[in-house]
Amino acid sequence: MEGRTVSGVPFELAPSVPSGHSDTHVSMWHTSVMNAKPVYVGAKGRVVLPASIRHALGLVEGTELLARVEEGAVVLEPRVAAIGRLQALVRASVGQRASLADDLISERRAEARRQKKR
Repeated sequence: MEGRTVSGVPFELAPSVPSGHSDTHVSMWHTSVMNAKPVYVGAKGRVVLPASIRHALGLVEGTELLARVEEGAVVLEPRVAAIGRLQALVRASVGQRASLADDLISERRAEARRQKKR
């Protein structure tokens, strides 16, 4: 990474970017850091999300967020986004064949037929 810069700043000044990442990863890291908004933990651990972030994600009062720790960072994700992300992961691993529900029903019926024969 010697001699490399991110927006004109020597890469060495950004030690939290793991070495071995491509220019795209470095650029994504730089964009996320530069677009970050400071927030503070208040009484009882409360955090107020900046209006620009709430508007960008369509968050309104009462929107449920899921919180998790990921690589030493706090990640907040709307529940509907988390469900969509998990559904996409399942679709990618299962493929575009028949639905899992249809598979389960088929397996249950086959098991019932086997039970009847006993």
